[in-house]
Amino acid sequence: MGSPTTQPARVVFDTGSEYLAITSVLCDDETAGNYKFKKYDPLSGGFVQRDQTHKRCKTMAYDMHKSESNKILSKASSKLTYGSAKLQGFIWQDYTCIQPLKSQEKVSPDQLKVDLKNNKCAFFQFLALYKSQGLGHDSDGILGLSPHKDMKKKKLHYLWSLKDNQIIDRAMVSFSITSREMGETPYALFGGYNSTQIVGGAEGLKTFKNFENWLGTWALEGQGMYYGGKAMQKPGEDTSYPAIIDTGSSQLSIPPDVFEKIRQEWAQALPNLDCTSDKTFCHVKESCEDIAPKVKPVGFQMSDYVFEINPE
Repeated sequence: MGSPTTQPARVVFDTGSEYLAITSVLCDDETAGNYKFKKYDPLSGGFVQRDQTHKRCKTMAYDMHKSESNKILSKASSKLTYGSAKLQGFIWQDYTCIQPLKSQEKVSPDQLKVDLKNNKCAFFQFLALYKSQGLGHDSDGILGLSPHKDMKKKKLHYLWSLKDNQIIDRAMVSFSITSREMGETPYALFGGYNSTQIVGGAEGLKTFKNFENWLGTWALEGQGMYYGGKAMQKPGEDTSYPAIIDTGSSQLSIPPDVFEKIRQEWAQALPNLDCTSDKTFCHVKESCEDIAPKVKPVGFQMSDYVFEINPE
């Protein structure tokens, strides 16, 4: 973030949201400098000084005072709410780079332009946070990669910003998600995809039509669910749900009525099943090795394809 010297930020690549939000020095009134924003007090009907003087974020990744290209675009704060995180900040504009700028001293404007292009930098609008709740310990923010609901706000979308700045040819991103046990390194590829990781190469790539939904995000059509081949939600009979592919979360979430049908199936196989301690999950105090042979595969039918998860 910033120029002529960039500041690193660790972000969650989130296909379930749209904006880039980064913790900043605004989180601490002492280092916020001139940007000591007031808050609206409904009791007095006016703006008052904030009474908090401590840090409101675990990190402060972006310091606009250290960037010569920073620009504030709005003095009205914006709020983003996720399943586990609540973020508040102000819309800022600055260079956002995929690779860090190496400039340690004053450089000429022409040289800076070259450096910005070489290091994949785009002049980009994002949310400089003054308050963050629920961000992970290793995270400075969230990079939303979901297509925008409102095309007028295309400037706030990172992929379109990279394309408009001629850094990538196509506004797309692909992921290779692996674990250390597999001996491979996970990565994100902006502007394309690695055909060697697709069965059948580029010819084996399947495309799915976006399933329009009230949330306004991109999704597959969640047509049905199966338990051991038995339909829990029948395609064509029961209502389809948006199946949102969300890289920002690590859980599978299904409709309550479908979950209840699967819970009943589990209860028959597992007498010690506990579904009351936690409303969202059922669990047993036995090892996975003992439980796996007693339960059946769960299948998801999305956009006419069935993806099955084995008990193991």
